[in-house]
Amino acid sequence: MTTDVTSGNSTTSAETATDLFNDRINLIAATTLIGAVYGILASLYVATTHFLLKKLSRINLRCSSNPHSDPRPRNERRQALFHLVYTSVLFVLATLYTTGNSQNAIVAYVDNRLFPGGPTQYYEEYMTGQSAMVMTDIASFMILWLTDALILWRFIVFYYKLHYARWIIPLPCAMYVGVVTLSIIVLRGEAGLGKIYYLSENLLLAYYGLSLSLSVLTTVLIAVRLYIHKRELERMFGPNVESPYMSLATILVESAALYGVWSLVFLILSVNGSSVQIIMLATMTEIQVIAPLLIILWIARGTAWCSRSGAATPDQPPPGLPLP
Repeated sequence: MTTDVTSGNSTTSAETATDLFNDRINLIAATTLIGAVYGILASLYVATTHFLLKKLSRINLRCSSNPHSDPRPRNERRQALFHLVYTSVLFVLATLYTTGNSQNAIVAYVDNRLFPGGPTQYYEEYMTGQSAMVMTDIASFMILWLTDALILWRFIVFYYKLHYARWIIPLPCAMYVGVVTLSIIVLRGEAGLGKIYYLSENLLLAYYGLSLSLSVLTTVLIAVRLYIHKRELERMFGPNVESPYMSLATILVESAALYGVWSLVFLILSVNGSSVQIIMLATMTEIQVIAPLLIILWIARGTAWCSRSGAATPDQPPPGLPLP
């Protein structure tokens, strides 16, 4: 192995220009971009926790003033506590994922920067079973299971009252079961639970295809449900009607559009073989956390779709819409 020191760079002669470009993309994705997205995620977690604690404080006050009159505050308190625990678990997992990626970058780009074929080649050949990689992989899959479960639950909340719900709801549920099953197979198929992204191409294609299809499908269907609800309100109450469920921001948040669009872009880049897919993939896990955090923030603020939403009549508008 020889080293090129003529320009002050420490690279192996075996690395091509493409290898060097991929190394740069991987390093930026594993450090700068993941760190930037984690900062957004952390800020959003703090805001969500703040609103959940305020909601719990209001609920506790209602429960103390009327301890036996209405069971709804107790149910709301259990829901708020669940959301608080859920968001905290997601934040811890996202922190482990970010920390693990940073450590992986140190091992590959600092400790083994002169490895033949470059740091990316070292990733593929020798990161299997290393503790930081194991932690990153497990955190990533746990985040996937938790976030997809929440988005699936929100999808069911939007559709379960409709007469054709039994024809729509089973498909995303079956897809979720398939995603969890494939992810477990991926983990079991890896010696030491490492090197997840370098598995059999067919298995990974099936896993990513099903997972991303689920996110895109639920995003589109929730957005469609909100749009239909908006048109129904306009038909009954006029074009100037206002409702918290009709804004563009609500449609984007409730449908987890950020996650859906991110998944779709990654899928397109992956099919085309673009190196930019590395950036989308590295930040995908944190985007998966941001989407449900936004949904729970909407719930904590009282502006999210609930089980009483969507059943509007001219005499009984949905919550948040005043009587004419």
